[in-house]
Amino acid sequence: MSKVDDLQLLKDFLALFDTTLNADAQTHLQQILSTPLDSVEAIVERQHILQEIINSGLCSVYSYQKTDYSEVFYFLNLLDNQYFKETDYLTSLFQRRNNNRLIGHYIQLAYYFTEIEKILHACITIKKFPVTYQQDLRFIFNYIGAFQFRKYKKQLAKGTLNHAAIQFMNKLVLEKRKRGDTARFYSLLNRLEAYIAVAAGIKKMNFVFPHFGTKGFEIQGAYHPLLSNPVKNDINIQSGMLLLTGANMSGKSTFLKSFGIIVYLAHLGMAVPAGYSSLPFFEYITVHINHSDNIKNGLSHFMQEIVNMKEVLQKMKEGRRCFAIFDELYKGTNYEDALQISKWTLEGLRQHEGSFFLISTHLYALKDSFDHAEGISAFHLDCRVEDNIPQFTYKLREGWTNLKIGELLFKREGLSELLQTNYHYT
Repeated sequence: MSKVDDLQLLKDFLALFDTTLNADAQTHLQQILSTPLDSVEAIVERQHILQEIINSGLCSVYSYQKTDYSEVFYFLNLLDNQYFKETDYLTSLFQRRNNNRLIGHYIQLAYYFTEIEKILHACITIKKFPVTYQQDLRFIFNYIGAFQFRKYKKQLAKGTLNHAAIQFMNKLVLEKRKRGDTARFYSLLNRLEAYIAVAAGIKKMNFVFPHFGTKGFEIQGAYHPLLSNPVKNDINIQSGMLLLTGANMSGKSTFLKSFGIIVYLAHLGMAVPAGYSSLPFFEYITVHINHSDNIKNGLSHFMQEIVNMKEVLQKMKEGRRCFAIFDELYKGTNYEDALQISKWTLEGLRQHEGSFFLISTHLYALKDSFDHAEGISAFHLDCRVEDNIPQFTYKLREGWTNLKIGELLFKREGLSELLQTNYHYT
């Protein structure tokens, strides 16, 4: 279970992985990107599937004509059953038009299935995949093989099929529809295509598969994959909270998103944008970065923050291990309020083991209460001022920072002069 809309995965990340060739496979891809797995075992199994697809070379060769897919899909799933009803030889002679239509469909079906089967057989060794997924792959192969196109190869090459062949295939189509085999076949084939798309994206972007440990994060070279020239950071933390400070524009929000993306993709069973990563397993992931009022529910900015925090605390009360990101916690209230309730919140959160909180803040005064506090690791994003010009390195450093650059930026952009100008309106 997760609440990660602020990572904008479907909006921004779908394009990184979407090499699917039909809408049904794309739906499977969206489902993969939207549904964290519920155990480390399930994650490792998906990693195994994706890694084997990468190793097999299937990403580079899997292809077909989109029109073949759509027309074959219609034929096997939607064409009226009356076209497949059994007839004797004499009756079929008077139904030549219908027979010719069926023969055309079976020729296209044979071509499409033969090409798919050839690609899969050339790349896939079923026994190399997880045992549970081997069953799905065998079902795909068996469904295609049931039509026995090799047996009718000579007839199909001449653009014809005899009465017995047509009756055999008609009966097979109806049986597979009735048993639900055709629906299952397309679900499994499109799921495989979605996996191929994910594997292709992983290979193209050089993501790495993470390891899962019992406690703490060890991430080397973490970065945001949508940046053209990203700064990479190492993260090594054993406590249950990372408290992040930094000046405006120092890259705090980007760092939060980078960290959140790594954790979330890892829980999808996918590879992540880092050189190496080891992290714990979480049962609930929530990310709150883009602050706004919830007009639909009548909640102010601050009240929405309260609701978000309460939701996490309730999940923890239920015994769930939570990963939560809060950008500028309690920013929606005044400074004194924010400081006091932040103290209460941090003091309470640091007592909980098994969950992890990544919180950014401008409340430097929290250092007085939590500098070197057990359960909290303080970091900041480096920024230096040279000749009154801020220099952003976007590198993660240990400790706190109270650097303020708002006044510098205010003056640099000429707002002081503009405010002193006497404006005359006509």
